[in-house]
Amino acid sequence: MKESDFKILVADDHQLFRKGMESTLKTIKTVKQVFQAENGLEVINFLNNEMVDVIFMDIKMPVQDGIATTKMVTKHYPDIKVIAVSMFDDRDNILEMFKAGACGYLLKNTNKEELSDAITEVMNGGKYYSKEVSDVLLQKMINLNLHKSKALLEPLTEREKEVLCLICEQLSTKEIAERIFLSDKTIEGHRLKLLQKTQSRNMAGLVMFAIEHRIYQPGQS
Repeated sequence: MKESDFKILVADDHQLFRKGMESTLKTIKTVKQVFQAENGLEVINFLNNEMVDVIFMDIKMPVQDGIATTKMVTKHYPDIKVIAVSMFDDRDNILEMFKAGACGYLLKNTNKEELSDAITEVMNGGKYYSKEVSDVLLQKMINLNLHKSKALLEPLTEREKEVLCLICEQLSTKEIAERIFLSDKTIEGHRLKLLQKTQSRNMAGLVMFAIEHRIYQPGQS
């Protein structure tokens, strides 16, 4: 796939927001086409005829909301990356979006640079968390106690804890490798081992695990 081949779908029930997102996305060099849908049902119907690379998914939509739609997309179209787009007061629902399979979130006051960064990161297999609300949402996970603590299958090594904390700081595999002087392949091995040991399904699960077990605390760096 060429750098400029990414197809994007914006799913939101507010027409002005969709149009604004489309206008901004079209100025990003990695974006080839932008499509729109006003609810989750339209998203699924659209995907029956046209594939995209990234969906910017609103959470609260009529007919079918973003949480239910994300579950369907990640189940039937696992190669599509879903990034939740929310208002700040949707912080509780965003946790449900992560469980549904979203690989990132942005606030609705996002800008071109952040949109571009988010697309690049998720298309490279990473996660993207809005810089403005990361710590707030992570703290919310603790306060709500939404997830039961899991027993480790085997203890984490000090190196694994170090890698886990850097994952929580949103560093990419390459950045972690450079930080602690290891190869990208070794870091990917640590990521896999962490997923296995913590019984987590994805990177968001690892972050929640790290917070629940006090391995990482938001704002500690």
